[in-house]
Amino acid sequence: MISSNKALMLVNNVSSEINKLISLTKKGDFSEIDENIGYDETSQEERLLENEIYKVLEDLDSINRKIKYLQLPIMEQGQLKKNKQGRFVLGDHEFHCGETIEVLLYDEFSNRYDWSISRMEHNGKDYYASGNSDRCLNKVTARIREYQN
Repeated sequence: MISSNKALMLVNNVSSEINKLISLTKKGDFSEIDENIGYDETSQEERLLENEIYKVLEDLDSINRKIKYLQLPIMEQGQLKKNKQGRFVLGDHEFHCGETIEVLLYDEFSNRYDWSISRMEHNGKDYYASGNSDRCLNKVTARIREYQN
């Protein structure tokens, strides 16, 4: 068994290789992938490869964003509170729909509290953490990382 720190180090190595591959094949948002990898458009087999490589590269790019996210330092941690506008705040940060948030939630299966990466969403009545719409967020322990999209 390896430690989580060793696993993260190995994941960082993979991330570096993903960056190299993406820089060789990607122009912007992968929409121009066929200009960076040579394919015979008259070959059904090569068109299949083009489509599948496109999907793999998108998945690798998503994995790479997750790796980068996990390396970001924690900027703020504490209990969520509602402000006068009905939005949840953590320190000076006011959350809006779609923002990434990490919440500390009790997992009945493992019988412990675990961090869960989520997004702040609104159902028309109140804000909730995606995947946990039935849980009230008031006074839930949460944290945010230094940089978020």
